Amino acid sequence: MRRIENWSLVAGQFHSIQSPEDARTSLFGEVYDHELKGKYHRFDDGEKSITSKVIGIELPDVIQVLSGSKYVLGNPTAEYEREYPDARKRLMERLSKCQL
Repeated sequence: MRRIENWSLVAGQFHSIQSPEDARTSLFGEVYDHELKGKYHRFDDGEKSITSKVIGIELPDVIQVLSGSKYVLGNPTAEYEREYPDARKRLMERLSKCQL
């Protein structure tokens, strides 16, 4: 399953950084273990990507986005964590209210 590391939550055309409580957000971070490899791969491990809107959690650490893709949620960037302490926990608490 895909994994996203060194992430932050972003929104809007210019991908401005948003708090974990903002419901309009997408994840921006490094994607690993993308299923599509080889000639038609979409992302190399560690390549930065932005997801569609985060809509819920399926399992304790699996985030689902509007496109239907699922990601194991790794750790946020150090900068994001400094700006929004306990960012991962805060995001998971928000999403637990809309668990799929």
